[in-house]
Amino acid sequence: MRSDHYAEVLLRILAVTIAVFAWSAVVFPKIPLAWKRGNWAPLSMRSRIVAAVAMTAWCFAAFRFYPRAGAAVFALSIGYGLLQSRRDRVDYHRAHGVPPAGPVPIARRQGWIVLCCVDAAILLIATVAIAWDWRFPPITEEQHIIHVLGLGFLWLSLVAALILFIKRPQKGS
Repeated sequence: MRSDHYAEVLLRILAVTIAVFAWSAVVFPKIPLAWKRGNWAPLSMRSRIVAAVAMTAWCFAAFRFYPRAGAAVFALSIGYGLLQSRRDRVDYHRAHGVPPAGPVPIARRQGWIVLCCVDAAILLIATVAIAWDWRFPPITEEQHIIHVLGLGFLWLSLVAALILFIKRPQKGS
């Protein structure tokens, strides 16, 4: 047997196992399931059915039984499940009087550090690209366009580094 055959068998075993567990949550509604993050709102029966349909569609795709239809139903079910999770959380908030959990605000210093890291990565990539183009000059028109874009990113990154340096947070903040 080829090694990719073993991977396909393992994928099918995984798909069947997940589909069985998803349908067991529908058949036995006493099994506690909750959405992670935030308030851990329990899944409604509609959410359980949508998840079970999604896992069954994935199982069909894994067994190559109308794989395109299975992939489409899987994608649609996941999208609908994301919308349904929001409804479940809102219903749980209303029923229990729990305020919705919001994101923790980012401090000015933390935002500055993140922007510095992003700028450093862009600066590094643009510098390597320009050094590469210096060693091996662009020949075709497409390579020349990419070279000009690299120069633009390099200058943009240098200007952003200068602005970040000027606007850096003070020690006490």
